[in-house]
Order: sequence, then C-alpha cells, then structure tokens
Amino acid sequence: MEVRGGVRAGWRAVGSLVSLTAVGWLPMSTCAAAHAEAQILYFEPLQIRVPQTAASGARQKASRELSKLELSAFGRDYDLTVETNETFHESLAAKPSRSTLTLYRGSIDGLASSWVRLATQGTDVHGMVWDGVQLYVIAPSDQVRHQLVPPLQAQSTSVIFRMHDVLMPAREASCATGDAPAPIERGSDAYDSLVRELRRAKGDLGATMRLELAVLADALFRDRHLDEQAARDGLLIRLNNIDGIYSSQLGVHIQAPLIDILDAENRTLSETRNADALLKELAKAREKSFRHRSRGLTHLFTARDLEGETVGIAYVDSLCDPKYGVGLTEVSTRGAWYESLIAAHEIGHNFGAVHDGEGVCASTPQGAYLMSPNVNGVEAFSDCSLSMMHPKVAAAKCIVPLPPANVRVAADLGTVRSPAGVAFDYELPVANAGGATAMNVRAEVLVPPTIVVEDAYVIGGSCTSGAGVVQCQMGNITGGTSRPVYLTFRGTTVGTSSISAKVFADNDTNIADNEGNGTLAIVREADVSLEVDAPAQVAAMSAFELRFTTTNGAAIDARDVRTSLTLPEGITASSATQSGGTCTIEGAELVCVRPTLEAGETSFGTIVLTAAQAGLATFRVQTSGSYVDPVGTNDSAEVSIEVVPTPAPSTAQRDTRDGGGGGSSGLLLALLGILGLWRRRTEAT
Repeated sequence: MEVRGGVRAGWRAVGSLVSLTAVGWLPMSTCAAAHAEAQILYFEPLQIRVPQTAASGARQKASRELSKLELSAFGRDYDLTVETNETFHESLAAKPSRSTLTLYRGSIDGLASSWVRLATQGTDVHGMVWDGVQLYVIAPSDQVRHQLVPPLQAQSTSVIFRMHDVLMPAREASCATGDAPAPIERGSDAYDSLVRELRRAKGDLGATMRLELAVLADALFRDRHLDEQAARDGLLIRLNNIDGIYSSQLGVHIQAPLIDILDAENRTLSETRNADALLKELAKAREKSFRHRSRGLTHLFTARDLEGETVGIAYVDSLCDPKYGVGLTEVSTRGAWYESLIAAHEIGHNFGAVHDGEGVCASTPQGAYLMSPNVNGVEAFSDCSLSMMHPKVAAAKCIVPLPPANVRVAADLGTVRSPAGVAFDYELPVANAGGATAMNVRAEVLVPPTIVVEDAYVIGGSCTSGAGVVQCQMGNITGGTSRPVYLTFRGTTVGTSSISAKVFADNDTNIADNEGNGTLAIVREADVSLEVDAPAQVAAMSAFELRFTTTNGAAIDARDVRTSLTLPEGITASSATQSGGTCTIEGAELVCVRPTLEAGETSFGTIVLTAAQAGLATFRVQTSGSYVDPVGTNDSAEVSIEVVPTPAPSTAQRDTRDGGGGGSSGLLLALLGILGLWRRRTEAT
C-alpha cells in the first residue's frame, strides 16, 4: 500500500500526491505477510566441496581461504569462483575474534550473468546462487526445518533449495493491503520480478557504483541471538545477500560501514508495533543522527511483531534524503534468506521503484519480480522497476563511483619458520583495496638462493619459476577482494634470508603499497617442553611464587627460548628470574628469554606475584623460540589458583596497638597468637 501525502518542493513523487495539512510526507509502501510459513516443496542436502586438485596439479588446503568450490545440486555440477567479500570489511573488522563468520562473493564459472553470495559460520552455510535461470538458496537445516514439506530424514548441517520449489501463502509479504488475497505462487516468480526491475538500470557495466547503508537493529532483534556479536553476524548474512542482488542487477554495491544494535535502555525508537508510526520515528531518528543521515539510506531490522500483516515498509523515491531515506524489515522465523528479499524489496522502494502491476508499472505482471506486491521469493527486478531506478541512481549524490583500483601487498610479510629439508607452504595475499576491478594483475616474488621453489600457482591464473624469481599472471581482481599466490618452498640451509614481493596492475592508481618484504627462517627441530608449579590457594595481598621449568628434549641446542605469560586482571608481578636467562616485566606482559638451551638441559624460573582481590586466577604460560617444535602439546601449561580474602587481624594483634597499662598482658597474648598461627601452618603443611 502506498501512502501518499504532500512533499517538499522539488520531490518527484510516485503517482499522484494528496496534500496533508501541516505534515510533510513522502510516498510510503508497505509489505504485508500472513502468518503462514513459506513451504519448501523440495530440497537437497548441501553438497559443496573444495577441489583437491586442479589441472595444474595445484592443491587447496583447508587452512586457506576458499577461492574455488564445486557445487552439486539438482543433477547439475557447478564450479564456483569466490573471494572474500570485503564490501563489509569495516563491519567485519569490528567483530571479536570469537566470531567465525566469513563472507564470500563470486560467480559460476562459464555463466556471465551468474552471481554467488556465501556466508560460512562454523559448519553452517548461508547464501544465494543465481545461475541466470534459477535462484538457489542455501541455509542451515535447523533454520528452515519448519518450512520443509518433506521432512529432513538424514542429518544435514545445511540444505539447498530452488526458489521455484517454494510456495508462498496468500498475501505472504504482500505490499498491497487493500486488494483481494493473492493466490499461492512460486517463490521464483518474485525473484524474477526483482531481476527484471533492476536489469534495465544496470545495462552491462557491472558493479561500478556504491551506496553506504546505515543499518539499525532493535533490542528485540538482539534478544533473538546469543549475544550482540551473533546479532551482528545475522545482519551481515542478510546484507551479503542484498549486496548480491543490487551489485549484479543495478551495478551498485551495498556497503554497510555503520551497524548499530540498540539495547533495551535505548529510547531512539518507541515500542510501537504500528509500521507507519515506526517508520516516522525512524525518519526522525535518521534526521537527528549525523552518523545516519550522512549515509545514503538507513534500514531497520526489527523483531517486533508488526500490527496486521505488514513485514516491511519504506518511503518511495527517497535516496540520499537526510530524513526520509529509511525503510524497515520485520524479522521473525522466516529465515535470513527470506528476510534478505524483504529488505531488498524495501530498499527498491527507496530507489524509486513502485509495485509491479501498479501505477507506471501497471503492465508488468504481479508475482513475477521482486517488486511485486507479494514478495514471493524472486530476487530479480522487472524492466519497469529498473527503468525507474536507473535515473534515480544517476542523480543520487550518495551513490558514488567505486574508488579506483589499488592492488597491494602487506609491507611486512612477516616471518615464516620451517625445519631444514622439509617442504612448507607459503601464501602471498594480493588484495585490491580499491573499488574498481584491477585489470591484468601480476605478482613477482624474489626467492633467496637457499630456498627451493617446489610449486607455485594462482587459481584462475598461471605461474612460472626460475632463477629465484616466481612470476604469476593473476587475471583481474574485483574491488574489495583478495586472491592469494600459493607457493611451496623447501629450505636447504639453516639460517634466515629475505623474501620480497611486488604486484602490478594495468589500472593501479597507487604504487606506494605494491611492495612487501619478509623473512624465511630455516631452523632445526627442537622439542622444548614446559611445566608449571604453583600453590592451589593463596591469600589476597600476599606474595606467592609461580615456578616454571623448560627442558630441551632434543639432540640439538634450542636458540632464543622464550617463556611468556600475560598476567590476569588483578595480578601484579614484582620480580621474575630464570637460570641462565633474563626476564622483563612490562605491565601485564612478562617474558623470560634463555639465549641457548643446550640439548638435554633444563632451566628453572621463578615469578613472584600478588593478587589484589579474592577470586579464581588462571595463568597460561607458553614457550617458543628460534626453532621448530615438532611436539606442540607440551609447549604451554595452564594453572588456576584460588585467591581467598586476607584474614582479619586477631584480637591479640589489635591489643598490641593500645598504649598505657596492660602492656605485658598484650605482649603475652600476641606471642600466643603467633605460636597458634605457626602451629596451624605446620599442621597444614
């Protein structure tokens, strides 16, 4: 339903406008949904593999970032080329290390119009794959189990299904609240609608523009997740899908540098469940916040149960507007895949698209594209929608060209250690830190003469090696992504040597970051073990000792043996010593270094510590050095100490502080108290 009212001068409203006294409005469009669930009529367990070999004999190991995948689905095999999606790099950079979310984007090899968006999180896989004809959805099985018509027989972490096999109930995600209920329709029809709406605007230029989206989630959305980080990951999974739709069809990358998750105490928005009222509040909040109004649009994901059948609402033709550039999506149990389509639909209204079958798009059939009044599982825009959105994109000041290409490598390539005579893997990540695609990228690696190059390859490219130089043709690298050069080396001589790398591209705009240098350390193997000893219980504010022992069990000397400890909060170290070594204490970091630990030799260390308060203190001590330890299980040790409150002074001790008479009696009581304390300690021992 489009709600029309008076708008400020200069706004090109969709359809006719009716003036409302004292209220400035933009056209508004709502999506409504019945409470019935979508029905997935057919699905398959996800079969996606990392290829073990390629024509060049190259291998891709599990520890490396994904770049090539094989997908088998519905009797067809697809080869996928993917790269990490750094469109949301600022949002991803803010995540704690405990998050396992990784976003990917790419395409199906040999299908120019295809696109791929994947999100991996532990063993769960989310995403969408468009092969030019069918839209495939990948989702964790536990999140779509209630939508599967055939029950899930075998345990499968993730499943894949086609939108063609999804039935949407009548009025599910409908944007027309006054019409008769729509019949049950195929989910693929809705995606086709969205595709047609976007395709005309894009042409064949590819993604050349970007829009910054400010994302807001309310406390109810946060409460649906384990913690705030899990909520943020949920938003990024949805945004990754939305970026796939807009970058492939409209040529505009959706970037989300700002993600705000509100807590229960925040009063930015009221608790209203009325979609119109909530949208007005969101518009006012955007207008008041520079962080939001400086972005092209603001979109709210809310887990409140909106009144009626509404699941989404947005102002129409409101790109870049500092107040009305807003929309919102209701989040429930539909799944990230479904809510990605709802949000993409609402953002389409912000871009100026109206519903298929209405207004200027009256001749476009409903139920066939994304901007159909019923969001029915299609992610494609109609030609009519695209023809409306294209001039809006061209005129929007907040949609800007992607930054120019900038291929780079890290200036510091770090140090890699390997035993002498043993082959080891080395990766050189080559990134395009710009936005535009880097054309004809090349990499050159200078290898020291003591290092043998056993293998060198780039997925999708080629490498040659000779005379200490590895040269790789890497093809084109999409903006905001990276691609590694995979190398296998073997060191023949113990010692350290330098390795350097340079990268080039035909359209590189910044050559200051095209070079990097690192170190290859070929070392001997030495099994250095660590043991830690500490009391089980200590009193707060009383000094105690933590002792450690390092032993070299190898037949060779171990060099630069470091024993390190990060002190827990509330613990301070007053001194640290090690036989044959030196120790330093800098804040909470303590390091002891033994320059040489001879074969079979043992070194002892003592750390004097004090706990400020009662509680459980856990200490994790670890050892490392200029050697390769083949037995990593004994390189660290952990011990927990119970810190109890400091005992209160006895009555006898308090009496000794009193002056005047009774001095002899007080002294006697003090001596008896000391004797009793000594007896207790002796018995405890």
